[in-house]
Amino acid sequence: MTHPVSQSQSPDIADISARLRSARLSATALADFPGIIPTTHEQAYAVQNLSIDKWPDTLVGFKVGGIPPHFRDQFGANWLAGPVFSRNVYSITDGETADVEVFPGGFAAYEAEWVFTLANIDWSRTEPFSLEDAKAAISSVNIGTEIASSPMPMVNDLGPGSIISDFGNNSSVWIGPAADLSVLDRLDEATVSVDIDGQRIGTATTNPGENGPLGAVRFLLNHLQTRQDQIELPEKILVSSGAVTGVHSAAIGSTGLMTFEGLGRFGLNMIPKKAEPSVV
Repeated sequence: MTHPVSQSQSPDIADISARLRSARLSATALADFPGIIPTTHEQAYAVQNLSIDKWPDTLVGFKVGGIPPHFRDQFGANWLAGPVFSRNVYSITDGETADVEVFPGGFAAYEAEWVFTLANIDWSRTEPFSLEDAKAAISSVNIGTEIASSPMPMVNDLGPGSIISDFGNNSSVWIGPAADLSVLDRLDEATVSVDIDGQRIGTATTNPGENGPLGAVRFLLNHLQTRQDQIELPEKILVSSGAVTGVHSAAIGSTGLMTFEGLGRFGLNMIPKKAEPSVV
């Protein structure tokens, strides 16, 4: 599926934002992207900024995901960010299994991720944040999962402009057992695995550098440094820091088991998302 854009065409930021918000709030699937897909960093985050401003919930953090190599020059980054809101953050204990809502007729996936809390960030600084700055900003570490879900089943196939516009393809973040901050010094020793319906889908150790969770945090800090006058940032920022074993698409009725070796495991059952009680 293609969305050709002529030089005279540009995305209608307000219309795209309104239609994506409506689809999410009503839990209604979309057969296609609602308009011309943003082709630049500026266009895509303009849609996201407007949607954050109009969304009937409190911004508490962000998910970070990778941008495919062939899109990185176009969007000027290796990573992308999407907002996380308070009603879509859940706690889960070691050994527990819970139900998680995803968009019926849309896209859904399990992503095992490290979940960080960032605190005491100096947004007045002018120099870029380094990997060490990113590490120093992390005040807590938990194992967790981002449930990626969108009303658009093709959201990832359409590229970063589609994903960024639609809240980074995020549905919820699940915060599991806490880990000691010292785990940040030995991320490459941490083995993570995902099973879906009893079958091992992915296993990986965590990348400790730019292509792993710390690199995701570094990107987010530098990214938010340029957006702090566009959106109101929370004092403490929750970060779901990128899929360790990959993005594992799944269907309603499936059960995913996330295991962080030596730290805990938990399960999630995908069920259909219901319409939100508030509508903008």
